Parts: sequence; C-alpha cells; structure tokens
Amino acid sequence: MQFQWYDPDTGAPVISIANYGINFSSGAIDVLGKPIYIKIGIDSENNILGIKPLQEEEDGVIKFISRERQGNVRITSKDFIRFIKSKLLDEDIIEDSAKKYIAKWDKDNEILIINLNDPIQK
Repeated sequence: MQFQWYDPDTGAPVISIANYGINFSSGAIDVLGKPIYIKIGIDSENNILGIKPLQEEEDGVIKFISRERQGNVRITSKDFIRFIKSKLLDEDIIEDSAKKYIAKWDKDNEILIINLNDPIQK
C-alpha cells in the first residue's frame, strides 16, 4: 500500500471560483508543485477546468507562484472568468459569490482537474 499522509498545514486542494477570479489553497499549490507558471483550459462539454503546471514560459501562460500571499494564490481576472463563461453551456455555474471545489490531480495528463458540476456543499 502507498499512503499519502494528511498535512494539517497544507490541507485539501481547494479551488475557489467567482466572478472576480480564481483562488488556489495551499493544498492546491502543493499538488501543483509550486510551478512558476500555469495554463488554464476548459472542457466545456463536461464543465471541467484543467490547470497545467509549467516551469518554463510559453504562449498563454499565467504567472503563478510569484502571486502567492499567505499560503494562497489568487488570480484576479474578470477577462479570464468571461473566457470560461463563454465556453460553458451554463454560464450561471460561476456566480458573484465564490464557490469552492476539491481539485484532483490527473497523474496521467499531469493536470489539476476541477469539476465545476461538483462544488463543495456549505
């Protein structure tokens, strides 16, 4: 068996998304491997966001770890949120108030997956 041990200082990989942007918890930052850059993509048929960690700059990247403050990374970009909404069949998935999601690491594709159909229930 291969156990992955819980670290209370890091916590679960939680992503918060609202009309102002996207926030990554320390757990999500840790799962991504604290990359210098990320790319964000969307599977609009399944309402899934994909976050690809990158250590080198290429077209379409977003600076990531340099934005870390108090253990979180916030990417504030209404244009980015408009892009996501334009690709979703139901743009009401993203609301004014933040929704939180548990992110999962896809080790085969090396992408952090956020299922927008499955927010954390309050």
